[in-house]
Amino acid sequence: MFTRREFLSSSAAAALATLGAVARARLLDARGLLTDPTLDAVVGRALAAAKHTGASYADVRIVRRRQESIATREDHVTDIGVAEKR
Repeated sequence: MFTRREFLSSSAAAALATLGAVARARLLDARGLLTDPTLDAVVGRALAAAKHTGASYADVRIVRRRQESIATREDHVTDIGVAEKR
């Protein structure tokens, strides 16, 4: 029988090992956003439109929402989920 502390430490270690590769891949993907020519064009058009209408200040924000979840039952991790919205 596991104690709660043993369960949490072992399941957290397993989850981190599993998500580690996914996190590295997503980090590389996120870096690609900064150099995406399509995104750069959209940002340029948005700022130009703001200037054209006489805005004294404008900024553009790119938001990525990420949700990670770990489901457990008894003393086992039953599911790991990652969802992302751009």
